[in-house]
Amino acid sequence: MDNKKNVILNRAWRLFLRQGYSETSMRSIAQEAEVSLGLVTYHFGTKDNMALIMLERRIDQFKGVLEGYVDLEDDPVLYSASLVRLNFEIMSLPQFKVFYLDAMKNDLYFKTIENRKSLPDRGMGSLVRINERLGLGHSAEYLELFGNYLCVSMERTLVLYPETHKAVGSIPDLVFRTYMGHLDPSFRDFDRYCRMSEGIVGRIMGENPGLLEVKDLFDDAEDEEG
Repeated sequence: MDNKKNVILNRAWRLFLRQGYSETSMRSIAQEAEVSLGLVTYHFGTKDNMALIMLERRIDQFKGVLEGYVDLEDDPVLYSASLVRLNFEIMSLPQFKVFYLDAMKNDLYFKTIENRKSLPDRGMGSLVRINERLGLGHSAEYLELFGNYLCVSMERTLVLYPETHKAVGSIPDLVFRTYMGHLDPSFRDFDRYCRMSEGIVGRIMGENPGLLEVKDLFDDAEDEEG
């Protein structure tokens, strides 16, 4: 049964990338996956739920690759800055941008924050380690507000209103400078971390071309018994 769910998700992912989240209906997903609308609804409930699973999967992919370039424990600030940049640089590529913009317009990245509250290592791992490493003493609520929500809110605004960031600079740099400035008002090493994260993300994109390709997110190969 998991195989069938993965088939549905993979077909939905292709539709979202091709025609956008807003223009894709649950019925069209069912047709693309060659299943009934009732089965899609039974497994996922809503289109939002499907998109959130995809975004979580994509973020996990980015984290998995990034861990080979930056040690979260050793330099959580660089890890955090690089993750923000990696997500933006890849998801804003032409092959992903239609879905990325729709995800921003429909507040899907905000909704992934709610989903990750029960999994703090996935949701706020780098922020917790920044807090501990720099001895900032912030509460989990503060980290969630200024790390997660502020980060997503800024990225959403800058992506959807491009004239704003054109006047003030790079989106990943602006997001990093803003949330890091709130977390640690005494932090001054912005330029160096922006340059380092830019170099790391450039290497990742050059050495991991699969991240830039449109491919299925989930394994939908038939089980041996199937």
